[in-house]
Amino acid sequence: MSDMDIAEAIKQAYKTEPFKPFSIVLTDGRKFDINHPGEVWVALRSHLCVIKTGADSYQFVDTSYLRAIEPKAA
Repeated sequence: MSDMDIAEAIKQAYKTEPFKPFSIVLTDGRKFDINHPGEVWVALRSHLCVIKTGADSYQFVDTSYLRAIEPKAA
């Protein structure tokens, strides 16, 4: 799966209703849990994924660093 395929999968995952939590895995092994659709945004044209990591903090990730999207256990 290419980085853009993963970015598109993330975009679809946060738009799915009802929302199902998932994790984003980066190429360096870091994992970000997404528990609410407002915790992640994807801009495909800009090759950018923005992940909310705290109340006022965000991680900006180039889509080339996306390795996988994983469902979270219920």
